[in-house]
Amino acid sequence: MKRGALWVIAVYLVQIPIVLGYSAGWIPVHPIVIMLPLVGLLNGKVEKGGREGLGLIIVRPVRSLLLALLFAVLTFGGFLIALRLEDIPLRPPPLTIGTIGTLVGDFAVDVFIIALWEEIVSRGYIQTRLQVVWGFWGVIIVTLLFASLHLPSAFLDYGYDLPAALFRFAQTGPSGFMLGYVYWQTGSVPTTIALHGLRNFALSVSMHLSGVTAAQMSASQISFQFLWLVGQVGLVLLVCRTLFESKREENADSLPLARKI
Repeated sequence: MKRGALWVIAVYLVQIPIVLGYSAGWIPVHPIVIMLPLVGLLNGKVEKGGREGLGLIIVRPVRSLLLALLFAVLTFGGFLIALRLEDIPLRPPPLTIGTIGTLVGDFAVDVFIIALWEEIVSRGYIQTRLQVVWGFWGVIIVTLLFASLHLPSAFLDYGYDLPAALFRFAQTGPSGFMLGYVYWQTGSVPTTIALHGLRNFALSVSMHLSGVTAAQMSASQISFQFLWLVGQVGLVLLVCRTLFESKREENADSLPLARKI
């Protein structure tokens, strides 16, 4: 247990300078290039774990996709309302091959780079091990760790504005908790990748429709967006519990890493 906990701490601490360096432009490669081989090596070679050690199992794909689409639609709706409240008009770009290519590129980055990296490391590697040791408290701890990793980019996006960065931390918390809870229920990282990636893509589409930046979108109607986020997270948690309750019972019976950590 002690060695497993040390590896978890090490993986989290290693991410901090990598995320900061990448956000500031000091590191030329995306963190996924460093972190996925690292956790893959630890899980496969050091801990002798299989796919379950990183949560790489597909669970009820139709239900998972429906849950991810629900979160993405709610997210997109919240962004549209925030834009409306700010009197920012929608200016859809012309439907050209270039526009379609941009959207496809955004989708690939949002799902297969950002969400893939953060979910395999935060949920697949770190949460898998912490929830074996501490049960549901592991979800809470990972939520805080996940939110803290977004602080470096928040400081850079908002020009080192401490209140804005702290709001980003608070804003990331509910989403991180939702992703952690979904993983707690399903044991499936592909499910949380779908939720995370489609949420990010909803933001990308909103930016293309309005012409605002990610920082401007996050700063628009802060109180409304936060309340909307808490509401939609609560709804997603209820739906997740309904769709995957029996799967959580199966996960509780198996605990694949209990003997290894």
